[in-house]
Amino acid sequence: MKRSEIKTGDILLYHSTTFLSRAIQWFEKCPWSHASLAFDIWNQVLISEAERKGLMANDIDYSIGKCKILVLRPKFTIDAIALDKFVALNLGKHGYGFFRLIVIQAIWQLFHRWIIDESKGEKLRRVICGMWAAYVYFKLSNGLYFDTWYRDTPKSLFESDLFDHFELE
Repeated sequence: MKRSEIKTGDILLYHSTTFLSRAIQWFEKCPWSHASLAFDIWNQVLISEAERKGLMANDIDYSIGKCKILVLRPKFTIDAIALDKFVALNLGKHGYGFFRLIVIQAIWQLFHRWIIDESKGEKLRRVICGMWAAYVYFKLSNGLYFDTWYRDTPKSLFESDLFDHFELE
């Protein structure tokens, strides 16, 4: 798949060699350490992703950088206009979930059960990458997909049978 073929609703999974990426890959036992979600605004496809500054929109080339990318395209029909609007309305409203990434995800990986659940239902507070993509699909499907969105990671998105996989050229 070419960059120009990325469209609303595609989830991008990233493989990088930075220290944090390698740590996530080691804990997750998965080559993918980051996830983002494509959306369209003003006829331009952008990438929504959880970063240190919170939930941001980035240009595709900036987001991808030199990472190896796997594109996950939903096998089910999505309302692209609703997804675009939902993502745009959430940009800048949620901080990054450092505690969730460093503590909760580590505990989950070490003990394979959810000890702490900061989600408190359907409310999104602070985001990390896989959780954001799953949350969008959870909300837009009225809870049909990703009902445990607050646990989702790049690995769980990768392993989901809801998506076709395409390597980005």
